[in-house]
Amino acid sequence: MVNPENTFFSVKRFIGRRWEEVGSEAKEIPYTVKNSAGNVKIECKAANKDFAAEEISAQVPTPKPHSALSHQPLSVVHSAPNHRNPRATEPLNP
Repeated sequence: MVNPENTFFSVKRFIGRRWEEVGSEAKEIPYTVKNSAGNVKIECKAANKDFAAEEISAQVPTPKPHSALSHQPLSVVHSAPNHRNPRATEPLNP
């Protein structure tokens, strides 16, 4: 790990827990975990700020679902059969 003091992992273990509950776990990780009025805060030395575990967890990027609207079709084909008009099955956008 290149920058262990500013690389936060396994942060979800601190969500919803009080400082008294995480004493031994806070010693097992390379980043600094602090007691802030009984709540757990994680020190980010790069930003000179303390964050709650919920704040860091919310900033983790998540994969976005593939959207059909993000890709425009090259042509649209009428898919309903039309026995009277043979042009109904030709592409609408030539």
